Amino acid sequence: MYRIEIKELPPTLNKFWAGVHWRKRKEIADTWHLIFKNAFRKANLPKPLPKKDVPYIIQCTQFCKSRVRDDDNAIVGTKLCKDALTHWGYIEDDDYKTFNDGVTSTRKGKENMMVILIM
Repeated sequence: MYRIEIKELPPTLNKFWAGVHWRKRKEIADTWHLIFKNAFRKANLPKPLPKKDVPYIIQCTQFCKSRVRDDDNAIVGTKLCKDALTHWGYIEDDDYKTFNDGVTSTRKGKENMMVILIM
């Protein structure tokens, strides 16, 4: 199992898609790809991830200091993480053969942060 921690939260699904031009979404995604790159390094994530007989499971938990987000709004963190894993060469593709299941959740926390487990 690999644990990745990021001390901030990505935009919610509503804020990421609602009326946002595709160029702005790309800027946000590019910024988060760099944030994930640093988090992958800090977590000593092996590059590439080892091949498995069964797909990985990815679990994204967002801890919110103030108002707790709806869990479906946390899906952007999972998407950006998978995209960053592909972009930086940790995996070849984020398709169903690599990730067959994903879990998102949100909780009250002492600080804003996101914890991603890859199992």
